[in-house]
Amino acid sequence: MLYHSTRNADLTAPSTHAVLEGIAPDGGLYICDPAKLDFDWQGALRLDTLSMAAKILSALLPDFPHMEDIVRRSYDGKFPTADLTPLVPVGDKYVLELYHGPTSAFKDVALSVLPRLIGAAAKAEGMEGDVVILTATSGDTGKAALEDTAYFEKTCAAIVETRSWTKQQLEARGFAVLDSRSNFLFASTVRKDGGELYKRLKEKGILVRHFDAPRIGSWLRITIGTPDEMRALLKALDEILEV
Repeated sequence: MLYHSTRNADLTAPSTHAVLEGIAPDGGLYICDPAKLDFDWQGALRLDTLSMAAKILSALLPDFPHMEDIVRRSYDGKFPTADLTPLVPVGDKYVLELYHGPTSAFKDVALSVLPRLIGAAAKAEGMEGDVVILTATSGDTGKAALEDTAYFEKTCAAIVETRSWTKQQLEARGFAVLDSRSNFLFASTVRKDGGELYKRLKEKGILVRHFDAPRIGSWLRITIGTPDEMRALLKALDEILEV
């Protein structure tokens, strides 16, 4: 099945090329024709979540071999629930929980598999070398980051170093801290409730995120800032916990 540009239906590409390029040469987005999908959705509903995901992605991206393996390696062990995004009954309604990924963000669902899809696409297209995935909140930000790779690499290194130091400092204070490859940490302590710790930090001018939800109510999402900002966080925690 070929993908085509939203600006020109005659400008086509296989799914591997569409994933690798993202944007068509004319500036349009690559899309497929849903009417041409050969997909048994009723059969897919009877499968477990990862098998269902592999079936759906295989239908949408037919040029990718070994999709089952790509999906398994992307999600196995990264989500605490086999459903990835479980549908939970709340009264007479249902809520889709999107916070069970490695960074407790909905984007974990897509970004867990995207790097492996890009890697597989690069291999299929005969591309050699490393692939750098750059995310940004706007086109201008992304363009500026690409134009200054030295600053980008320096900033990434600084975040990694500060994140590692902060994780060590939190663990030394008895916090449980999940491994992270992002710009924040997920941390919890048995010494104080997560909601109470969030409020006390806010009173001291330290802003973190707290999710008042089952299974993660005792955890805080701590964004990595400058070394001085992280030292201020730790100082506030010491005062609150009376270290």
